[in-house]
Amino acid sequence: MKRMLFGLCLALMPITMMAQQLHKMWVNMPTSVAGSLERSVRQELLDLKEMKKTAVIEGLLGEESRIDTLTNDFLLANLSKVSTLQMKMLPAANGDSLLCLVQTFMGPTPESVISFYSSDWKTLSMPEMQLDVELQQPSDMSLDDFNKLQAQFDPKLLSFTLSPSNNELVVTLSPVFVSEVEKSNMKALVLQRKFKWNGKTFN
Repeated sequence: MKRMLFGLCLALMPITMMAQQLHKMWVNMPTSVAGSLERSVRQELLDLKEMKKTAVIEGLLGEESRIDTLTNDFLLANLSKVSTLQMKMLPAANGDSLLCLVQTFMGPTPESVISFYSSDWKTLSMPEMQLDVELQQPSDMSLDDFNKLQAQFDPKLLSFTLSPSNNELVVTLSPVFVSEVEKSNMKALVLQRKFKWNGKTFN
């Protein structure tokens, strides 16, 4: 029984350490990432979420910041009505861990920026990634209709969603503007791709 408990404790140690690392990085987030969200506010939001309370704080200008999701290696926060932040601790090939950060800005359609950091917030070089969604013409769609739909994706706006439960990234292609008629045709298009983290990159 004692051996079982000892083995369980050993198995849980990396998970606990990763959670502590994520929490520390959230609190110590640099201003270039956190914007106007002060350190004390980030700590308070984290404390509220860990106590399983509603983690929402109203800022000086009336905007709300909140932590929506918190796991051992993932955090999703709404910094304002127009921006969200996702943090995901990922295992590195050298046995260490790194932070994948996704910042999404809500214009007419969402657009994301992805970046990587060490545990002390040093910027890491971007791995080689082809995070894109190429539109394919459905067999039952005319070329004319397909070309009209393609025009709605210029410029190409991509949004990224990190998984809270595994090391996957979903890339979604968002149209600039879609009419009600085009919405039904767009259901035939594949607008998402899923990528898995292999210790070095998403592929």
